[in-house]
Amino acid sequence: MTGLLRLRAFARTAVIEHDVCELCGVVLSADHDHVADVEHGVLRCACQPCRLLFEDRGAGGGKLQAVPSRYARIAIDRDGSASPVDVCFYIASSRYGIAGFYPGPGGAIGSELPVPDWPALRRLQPDVEALIVRGGTAFITPVSAAYELTGLIRGAWTGFTGGDAMRVVDQFFDRLGRLAQEVMA
Repeated sequence: MTGLLRLRAFARTAVIEHDVCELCGVVLSADHDHVADVEHGVLRCACQPCRLLFEDRGAGGGKLQAVPSRYARIAIDRDGSASPVDVCFYIASSRYGIAGFYPGPGGAIGSELPVPDWPALRRLQPDVEALIVRGGTAFITPVSAAYELTGLIRGAWTGFTGGDAMRVVDQFFDRLGRLAQEVMA
């Protein structure tokens, strides 16, 4: 097979992966928007026009909801938490209430511990926002940021102790701090 024929065969089988809007099919950039599919409990990638269609919580029968872009730094009292780990997040579900999770090498593990009585948890928009906690600092973020943190830890974790995972967590929280400052300015 000549070089040109090999190239043609490769071109026919090559798959270029792009994130696409799961509502209209347009190709998305890496920093695209999301909508929460409340009925199925998943996030869907969305272009900005499609996301805007679901900013009203009742649009589409409330089954899809735009994930907001709010980032806010919140001081919390960790004494009110029974959490044994330094990094965790909480999500308020319109169906199931507030649940806590621990991101780790195996994904996000659900907590069976009582949910702390932090006022910040009552400020979360159900299904679309998370409270991400590290030490005595917490951030209200889009729910997609909690899933991103989980993916970053899973991808960076090596060995028994994590390897570079904590460096990745440090970078993630530095970015959250910058985003929260931008929103407050």
